[in-house]
Amino acid sequence: MEPRGNDIAGWTQMVESNFGLICTELSRAAKIEATLRDSHDKIVLSMRYFAGTAKKDDPLAVTMHLVAQDLAEVQDHRDVMINRMDNAVVGRLFEYKTTVQNFRKTSRQYRNQVQDPLFKASMDSFSANVCDIKKILSDYVCIEMAFHARALEALTKAHQHLQAKGTRECRLPPANNLSGGCLLRVAESEHSLSGTPDGNKDARP
Repeated sequence: MEPRGNDIAGWTQMVESNFGLICTELSRAAKIEATLRDSHDKIVLSMRYFAGTAKKDDPLAVTMHLVAQDLAEVQDHRDVMINRMDNAVVGRLFEYKTTVQNFRKTSRQYRNQVQDPLFKASMDSFSANVCDIKKILSDYVCIEMAFHARALEALTKAHQHLQAKGTRECRLPPANNLSGGCLLRVAESEHSLSGTPDGNKDARP
C-alpha cells in the first residue's frame, strides 16, 4: 500500500517535534559530562597537592600520586568521549533535524502527488537518512561503551594501588618524616577540631 501524502506529512511533523527533544537532551548530557570532568580534575589536583605535602618516599604519598594518575586517566577518556559526542553525535543529529524539516516541506508540496518522481526521489533520500540516524545512535552507544570500558580499566588500577599497600600507611608517619607545611596543616586541623586557642604550639618540628 502506497503511503498517502497526508500520512507522510503527519509522520514527519511528529518526528520533527520529538527529534528536537532528543537532540537537546543529548547536547545537555554532553555538557553535564564536561562539568563532571572539571569537578574530577579538581579532585585529582587536590590529591596531588596532598601527596606533595609529604616526602616523596612516603608510602601514602606514593599511593596518592598513583591513584591521582589513574583518576586523571579516567578524565582523559571522558574528555575524548565529550569531543566524540559533540562531533559524531550531537552535531550530526542537528544536521539530520534540518533534513527532516526539508522533507516535511516537500511532503506538503506533493501531498496529493505521491506518485510524482520528485516526491519518490525525496522519499528515497529520506529513507536513507533514517538509516543514518540509526548509525548515529549506534555510534553514541559505542562511544559510551568505550568510555566506560576504559574508565573501568583505570579505576581498577586505582583500586589495586589502594589495596596493594599495607596497614602501615593507615598510621601517621613519624614527625621527622613530615614536611613543615604538612605539620602546619595537621596542627591547624587539630586546632579547628579541638577549639583550643593555640593549636600550633605543639606542631613545631
